Amino acid sequence: MGSSLGFGAAFPVIQNRPYIATVRVQSVETTRAGVRVLREALNIRMRDFAGRIRDEQLASTPDAQGAFTQGTVHILDPISMRDTQWNEDTKTVLVSNIAANPTHTQESPVPECSQRMRTGNAESSSDDPDRDQVRFEYLGRRDMYGLDAVGCRITRIVPKRSETVWSGTSVTEIWNSPDLQMNLLITTKELDGTEQITTISDLHEVEPSPALFQVPTGYTDPTKPPSQPSSQTH
Repeated sequence: MGSSLGFGAAFPVIQNRPYIATVRVQSVETTRAGVRVLREALNIRMRDFAGRIRDEQLASTPDAQGAFTQGTVHILDPISMRDTQWNEDTKTVLVSNIAANPTHTQESPVPECSQRMRTGNAESSSDDPDRDQVRFEYLGRRDMYGLDAVGCRITRIVPKRSETVWSGTSVTEIWNSPDLQMNLLITTKELDGTEQITTISDLHEVEPSPALFQVPTGYTDPTKPPSQPSSQTH
């Protein structure tokens, strides 16, 4: 687990709707022996007035299996079109450009959900037994953290194609705030039985400090050669 931000998280650019929130991601896997293994990651996510997004993954201690998460920060800046990530343990930073026309935009499926309901999921229906079947179900509206939330359930049925590829049914439920244009709750049951729950808590609609969007001093880019001290002739 780690930062769940993709390029699409910053597009379309949402300005004048700042927030700071805690994001908890829980993943539950069931081993062949029937043992349920819980892994958890805690992030602090925020957006400023300009639409910049900062996602900080908090470091964790090793669990029973020895797995742990490192402290990292991921910033998407749709204004300067920069993608910046730094690691608090290694004191390293990587900066890359965001493409002028991002191809990885992942808008919330909630609006599409209601549209699919109106069309009776016609686009998802198929008589081809080898084709995935996807169904959208509108779950209505509910109050979450004082915000109006819209829900959608997405069911995907994957037919068996081979012994080495997972088949079966996966179900994802998403509750999205149209006002803040952000997901407040996501629950997913994968084809392999893994369950993942992403929840938002401690949500505050405030402007985060500008300093949080700046790379701390002392961080270096491992892909660049170290700077050489300038020599002076006497």
